[in-house]
Amino acid sequence: MLDLSPDQFRARGYRAVDMLAEQLAAMPDAPSRRTLPEVLRRQILEQPLPESGQSPEELLEFVAANILPYPMGNGSPRFFA
Repeated sequence: MLDLSPDQFRARGYRAVDMLAEQLAAMPDAPSRRTLPEVLRRQILEQPLPESGQSPEELLEFVAANILPYPMGNGSPRFFA
């Protein structure tokens, strides 16, 4: 288990909120869908389960670099599900 002080926990939470706010702000100019490259899809799906946890910073950076750039369309104002 990761021991975080309240300030450390808060800083990571703010980083996650900032990432989402940046994503929402970019939506009007961004494509509603962007295909995940096959190489990245395989890399994500075929990676072994970690034997130990990652730092929150590493996880947030992974999501920012490899997940958020490839929206599935459901965040778009034109998504009518």
